Amino acid sequence: MRNKTSVKLTEHYCRNASQTKITQDVASQVRLNVRVGKTKTSKWWDMRLSYNGKQVNPTLGHYPAMSLAEARVEAGRRKELARQGRDPRLAKPDTPGALTFEDCLSGFLADNPGPAADPQWEQHARDYILPMLGYRPVEEISLEDVLEVLRPIWTTKNETARRTQSKIKRILAWAIAHQHRGPYNPGFWSGNLSAVLPAKKEVRHQSAVPIEDAPRFWADFATRRGVGVDALALLVLTGQRTANVLHAKFEEFRFHRDGTGRWDIPGAAMKTRKPHTLPLQRQAVEIVRRQPGFGSSGLVFVMASKPLSYNTMRQQMLKMSAADQRRGGAGYMDAEHGDRHAVPHGWRSTFRSWGANKGIEREALEKQLAHDIGTAVERAYQRADMIDRRLAIMELWTAFLEGRDDG
Repeated sequence: MRNKTSVKLTEHYCRNASQTKITQDVASQVRLNVRVGKTKTSKWWDMRLSYNGKQVNPTLGHYPAMSLAEARVEAGRRKELARQGRDPRLAKPDTPGALTFEDCLSGFLADNPGPAADPQWEQHARDYILPMLGYRPVEEISLEDVLEVLRPIWTTKNETARRTQSKIKRILAWAIAHQHRGPYNPGFWSGNLSAVLPAKKEVRHQSAVPIEDAPRFWADFATRRGVGVDALALLVLTGQRTANVLHAKFEEFRFHRDGTGRWDIPGAAMKTRKPHTLPLQRQAVEIVRRQPGFGSSGLVFVMASKPLSYNTMRQQMLKMSAADQRRGGAGYMDAEHGDRHAVPHGWRSTFRSWGANKGIEREALEKQLAHDIGTAVERAYQRADMIDRRLAIMELWTAFLEGRDDG
């Protein structure tokens, strides 16, 4: 979480602030903040106020282009707009009625439930995009503006840069579709950014535990306790993505008298945007039922009343791999390359490879992983969830992990 503090802001303080944090101006009559971004040199003003019964955080401008005195005046103007029932997120008076990039981010999330359901999606945009583009009228954003965001991270944080570029493209596409800017989208790669930025690095697959190491990992894993451990265990047992597990809610689960169950994931939470039903073996049901919030609604996996971060399960696996190496073992390294520690998403690959080696039918494995298979016509006719068959497969998978099957 970014550091927060409250002081009486001065120009000297704003100019020299270099630590990534949020500072509230106690001298202001409104909740005015100066923020320092992850690039350390990016600083911008925003504020917190109520509009239409909701808390909003409009971006006011970029420091030092907007001075402290100007930010205080602008914050007062936005507060007055909200008091009058007018949207305080609109751009400055010199562009009346124009939407800012941040306004378009809000509109995009309102129209796209998938990204909206993922708090990391918006947070990434606020960390890497809004410091540069948030306060600008969307109709004025140019290729040079997009490059100003991407160039500092393009070669040093390639994956982060790729996601940043994708988000800019999608938000600008939303603005174009709603006629808030012309048809040119400076966030596109082909024939646009590709002409001025180095080619993207080849994407490497997520590191996976080798099939033969999976039972050893599970035996090691069984000695550990904690919410993060339980979340990772459910991911391994079901073959699902990290986001699905982190966003899982108690009301999505159903339990049967024989100890098994099912998990109905809504389409908004799925990468395919289609609802997905999973059979749950007894071990998976036990994990859900033993969580402190069981019997209520809300997220299954929470720690100190807060959702688990995306990094929790990844760090758990890295610690286990490093600990195994310290004991003289090989660690839990990638099955293909061998030079990288395995990560949670790689378990989907491990499960899929195990199933193929076991001779399990492709259709059932792909169904479990929520992958589309066959042609569009074949998918139209293939509507069976294969729940009973997939439950039998997942019980075989569990037996393999527990060392009760030779794989």
